[in-house]
Amino acid sequence: MTSDDPNNTTKIHSPDPSVGNNTTSDSTASGSDANAAPDLSFLGPPLEPGDLGQLGTYRVRRVLGIGGMGIVFEAIDSQLRRLVALKVMRPEIAASLAARTRFLKEARAAAALTSDHIVTVFQVGQDNDVPFMAMQLLRGEALDTRLNREPRLSVVDALTIGIQASAGLAAAHDAGLVHRDIKPANLWLEIKDEGAKKSADSGRLVVSGAVVPDTSFRVKILDLGLVRGGGGPRLTTAGVVVGTPHFMAPEQAGGTEIDHRADLFSLGCVIYTMLSGELAFPGNSTMAVLMALANHTPPLLHEKNEAVPHELSHLVARMMSKSPEGRPPSALQVIEHLTEILDAELEKPKAPSLRKPGSGKVGWADAVRRPPVPELKSRSGLAAASPQSEVMVGATPNPGNSSEQTALTTPSPTRHHETTRKTPVPAPVPPGDEPKSEVTRNTALPTQPPAQGVSVGIGLVALAIAVVAFGLMIGFGERLGNTPTPPPDSAEPIKIGILHSKTGSMALSESPVIDASLLALDEVNQSGGVLGRQLQPIVVDGKSDPETFALAADKLLGEEKVAAVFGCWTSASRKAVKPAFERHGELLFYPVHYEGLEQSPRIVYLGPTPNQQIIPGIDYLTVKLGKKRLFIVGSDYVFPRTVAEIIADHVKKLPGVEIVGAEFVPLGSRDVVSVVEIIKKSNPDAIINTLNGTTNFSFFKDLKAAGLSAENIAILSTSVTENELRSLDPATMAGSYLSASYFQSVDREESRAFVRKMQARFGTDRVASDAMAAAYTGVHMWARAANLAGKLDAETVLPKLLGASFAAPGGVVKIDPQNRHTWQPWRIGKVRLDGQVDIVATATESVAPNPFPNTRSRADWERFLEGLYIEWGSRWQAPTSP
Repeated sequence: MTSDDPNNTTKIHSPDPSVGNNTTSDSTASGSDANAAPDLSFLGPPLEPGDLGQLGTYRVRRVLGIGGMGIVFEAIDSQLRRLVALKVMRPEIAASLAARTRFLKEARAAAALTSDHIVTVFQVGQDNDVPFMAMQLLRGEALDTRLNREPRLSVVDALTIGIQASAGLAAAHDAGLVHRDIKPANLWLEIKDEGAKKSADSGRLVVSGAVVPDTSFRVKILDLGLVRGGGGPRLTTAGVVVGTPHFMAPEQAGGTEIDHRADLFSLGCVIYTMLSGELAFPGNSTMAVLMALANHTPPLLHEKNEAVPHELSHLVARMMSKSPEGRPPSALQVIEHLTEILDAELEKPKAPSLRKPGSGKVGWADAVRRPPVPELKSRSGLAAASPQSEVMVGATPNPGNSSEQTALTTPSPTRHHETTRKTPVPAPVPPGDEPKSEVTRNTALPTQPPAQGVSVGIGLVALAIAVVAFGLMIGFGERLGNTPTPPPDSAEPIKIGILHSKTGSMALSESPVIDASLLALDEVNQSGGVLGRQLQPIVVDGKSDPETFALAADKLLGEEKVAAVFGCWTSASRKAVKPAFERHGELLFYPVHYEGLEQSPRIVYLGPTPNQQIIPGIDYLTVKLGKKRLFIVGSDYVFPRTVAEIIADHVKKLPGVEIVGAEFVPLGSRDVVSVVEIIKKSNPDAIINTLNGTTNFSFFKDLKAAGLSAENIAILSTSVTENELRSLDPATMAGSYLSASYFQSVDREESRAFVRKMQARFGTDRVASDAMAAAYTGVHMWARAANLAGKLDAETVLPKLLGASFAAPGGVVKIDPQNRHTWQPWRIGKVRLDGQVDIVATATESVAPNPFPNTRSRADWERFLEGLYIEWGSRWQAPTSP
């Protein structure tokens, strides 16, 4: 996994053979403690002088870099006497049997592939319960590095890269595997060895049954740890959407089943970026990108770049078709089309020069027509034709101390499609006069020239590849520090974790909560920060997967040393991270409504408990509307299943009211047709909907198709907010009811100011929801408590929170000193045709939270939860069938 933030550094201590002594070098390493060297205690004693140690049959020579979940070494295979890149899972992660098993399964799936255009895996194994994989060392650079200095490539360059990447995909697809994360960072431009097999047409290579151009470079597909069998068993946790939003197929972003055509969509986006210098699907936030994937059609390439042939423009448009059926049927067909276009391009009269004067850069067109540039040795012993900006994929290079090495490894600025970067805080403006600010996260490719002093050519610098993210890699490089970088003599910033899903079935609900948290952090910084220090947000993607949330929490607390974390949506993810917060002793601020039955000393519960949301909703349906026959539908995890029990207990006290059915579907599933049929046969007069995430899209569409709508049945949803309404057809939900603690239509100045600020920061179409308001409130309450406490540790801050009140967008809220839940009002809203919500019922004042309903004893409730946990195989959501 690429680490692109040049400011995110860690000190790596290792013997560097090129220098001959122990050196300390700055290398980018996502998610690592900036002051900690890697723990190498798992290595056996060194066999030779200068070695770090041994692992299995490998002599470990030096640390090349650190990724989110692993360490990459330069090593020597003592049996075959060859240098390799040895990727090792970090011991603290390898302590999990599930993590080890997943690593090995997915590594073996990648190792089974053989292609000139896929990185070679020599061996997969484990030693002392530490999994590893040995891979080839490559020379060259990643495509995103090339795009950093040259945002728009020539047509010949882009075609050649596209053809060779398609050849690698063809090999993977032939084996029944789907990559799922094709993007510039995962396409490596390797300096090719001699002796490749050639066809009768001596200028071409034979690959996967297709003939592709022969060049002095070879494209290698990286990160094959993300592969998954197209029709076979899942090798990653069910419900996790792996990929990069800007290059992700719509069906992949929606968390639905994908096939090899998802990779073709991603490759189309890469070709579009290479030739236009822009993203095909831009957006200022993850949610905006997802909306663009669903609704935006990029301009044709020849409209952005007149040098692009119309045939290529239309082929790329087909590859980026929102429907898989509209895309080319195979990677081999893409190769055929691209090759025909390339032949036509090469037959055109050659331009006077494809190189910028004095750049030292060799274009792909030059490489097609002439032999490789001979190697030139620098004084440091590193091969170099001209200085090259080095990029380590999955782990960063570990340069020595010589001046030549320092020059060679100066990182070029990250200036294109990647979503992680530091951005300045906008200047404070008077309340109510906020201009629409520029959001620099997920920005498109800028057009300014590259930074001077980074001259890049065909340097023959040996780089190791850390290929395996394997669905376990968590992008801890994402320091969306919307705060100015402090000068050297200023106080160190305070790290704050934001842990939510940016991908997967919960991304649509959780991404806006990230934005609300960032807004609050900016406001705190603008008002002076905490204890005179700025707050530095570290945003981590939980990927809609409880196990990923758990690993991320441990990383934030154990390595990043964050002062507090604001995050989680589903109760399954909250319960997965709860042990980490109790073990580390830090605070999680949880902003979402939930089932109750929990009271952790290290969680501040900002969302409503059932007596502040679910029960008022049931009472409105049955008392106000007179409904008697209730049907419960929900996602199959701990919140909906527990809420169903709470509703059943409550209904026993309501004369003439009965529950006529209850159905639960896997979290993230869109297969709800059979559930809708059951609902229709049960003939209820009200539906209580506890579905979460993208499942709601299919549910309301299928309800309407079955003739069930708000016109003939009352529908109360507990996990649909204004954000989901904006993405749904409002007509499918108009007239239905929502139960929440806050709607943006609340008539309070604090609410109007909150909405104004969100829209000024993130766009005029942005809406606000209860979880967003809770997250925003939580950040401000923590900052105030920390300032009052004079310290950052949870033991000192928590007493300042308990009993504290805050004028939140939805009303004055208070943290209960006994159970750490929040006093807040409840509200019932009715959906309008324009997607907004009319408030039809509300509490007259804040309601005390009751996390343990008195319909059963606390011991009975705990036994109920234990039963679910056992039923689901020691998880907090039902397992999903392959």
